[in-house]
This record gives sequence, C-alpha cells and structure tokens, in this order.
Amino acid sequence: MCSKQIILVIGLAIGTLNAYCQTFNKYFFIDSIATSAYSMVEKDSFLFVLGVNADISITNGIKTYLAKFDLSGNLLSHVSLRPSQFVYYIAGNQNTLIITHDNGMAATGFALNNYGRDFVSFTKFDSAGNISFYKTYGSSIPQYRHLYAYKLLEYDSSYYLVGSIQLADYSVITILIKIDLSGNLQFFKLYNNLPLWNGPLGFCRLSNGHLLLSCYSQDDLTSVNYWQAVQNTCFVEVDTAGNLMNQNCTTDGNTLAYYTLAISGENYLSSGSYYYDRVQGNGVLQKEYLAKWDSSFNLIWDWKAGGLSDQNSFTDFEQD
Repeated sequence: MCSKQIILVIGLAIGTLNAYCQTFNKYFFIDSIATSAYSMVEKDSFLFVLGVNADISITNGIKTYLAKFDLSGNLLSHVSLRPSQFVYYIAGNQNTLIITHDNGMAATGFALNNYGRDFVSFTKFDSAGNISFYKTYGSSIPQYRHLYAYKLLEYDSSYYLVGSIQLADYSVITILIKIDLSGNLQFFKLYNNLPLWNGPLGFCRLSNGHLLLSCYSQDDLTSVNYWQAVQNTCFVEVDTAGNLMNQNCTTDGNTLAYYTLAISGENYLSSGSYYYDRVQGNGVLQKEYLAKWDSSFNLIWDWKAGGLSDQNSFTDFEQD
C-alpha cells in the first residue's frame, strides 16, 4: 500500500511530482516566459510552488510568483509581485516557503532596487495564496554590498529570518532578523564573531526554545586559492532574543552541511555537500552530503552520493 507522498524537483519550467502513488511530469510557465521554481508546500489538498520569472515591463526585471496546483499537477492560478521600486523581488530563494499558523504561507529572500542596493524581503500570503503584505528590511544598516535572507521560521508569535550581509570590505557576516506577525521589525542582529561562511543556512527550533542554524567556516579566500580552502560545518545556537548561546565547528576541512537542518529525536540531520577531491586550477569536486549528529554535534553517520547539481539537495525531510 502506498503512503501519501509528494516530492517536487523543479528548475527551469520543469516539474516532477509524486502524489498518491501516481507519478507524472509537468512543464509550466508563468506568464508564458522564463520561469524558475524554488520551494513547494502541500496545503489543503493543493500544491503551492514559489519561484521567479522574468518581468518584461522593465530591463532585467524579475518578479516573484506563487502558483497553485491541484494534486494532478494542473496549474490553477498564480499571483505575482514586483514592487515598482525594485528591479528584482525574490521571495522564494532556497526553499523558504512555509505554512504559517493562520493556515497562510510566508517566504523570505531578497529585493534589489534600481540603484543596486539589496534588502531582505518578506512576503505574507493568505490561506488561498493571495498576497497579504510584503516588507523589506535593511535600510538602516550602514553601507554594504549584499544583503540576503535564506531561511524562515515562525515561532512564539514571531518570524525569524536568517541570512547574511556582505560589507564593503567583502567580509561576510551572519544576520538574524525578528519581526512580528504583521512584519514589524523587532530586531536586526549582526554576528561579527561567527565563522565566515557563504551560502544558505539550515535553520530549526530546539526543544529548549532556542534556535539552531548550520553554516560553514571558511578560510580567508584572499590568502589562499579556492581549491585549497578549508571549510568546516558549523552549528550555532541563539535564543529568541538573538543572543549567541553556543557554537561548534567540525575540523574535517571538507564538509559543508548547511543546506537543510532538522531535529530527529534528540539528534540532528543536516545536508549539504562534501569536498571529495581538490583539483589544482579546477577548484573542487563535490558530492551530496547527508549527516546525522548527536546533541553534542558529534557525527553519528554520514552519507555521500553523486555530484552536487544545485543547492536544493535533501530538502524533503522535516523536523519531527
């Protein structure tokens, strides 16, 4: 007997879905133009897919969409958003769509205005998939080069957004943003003392009420070649006020277990990539990497397979 399962692997206008033991392939465009998809949730017997597509009304324009499908993969409707002050509005970056406690949905990402300045973006959708409101954050931060949010949690009547900021000197700093349910900013934390990292974060809630994120430490790439860089998986624990409680990094030198992070009983599951070969002049070769850690962040087991094709590997597991 087949159990209910829905899996989505989508890139440029290509979808593969498995639902109720029926497998099918679907191709879709939003507004009949270039379409990418990042995230999906199943809700109320519908599939909601979040992504971006081209906006031909302006040069280099990109807008965010949320599309609604039935369980046979048929496109029913969609909504799009690109506020006039932004060239890009991407609220679907790196699997950020979540179902909220009011049976709506929310997503985070980034927005780029006409002057090349980034802002963290947040979009709230109602239960039918219509846009309730959008907000951007970052205008009060001193000059920086890039500002992104990658992952999102709703907890204790608040939303927590985690991401990174790249300053003018190219240093990268982890950020945590807390907003209320109406999108009003509660705090914007910069963690200057965390390891250098680059890429999306795993993010989940611990049983003690704290938040756990995963990233990776990295050598200063201005002093070494890329293929020589040492990169280690790191776990960082903060409380709901944004105070740093604990951090732990491995010493493997090859692991980047930071794409997805979830709780499995008293242990942790993380996914990312593993540098299995370093080729001078050609960078590094990577494998997909799934690992289980105990509560003290000791590795229980890991599994490496294939080649890393994108940053969405092993994102179909959820917190217990």
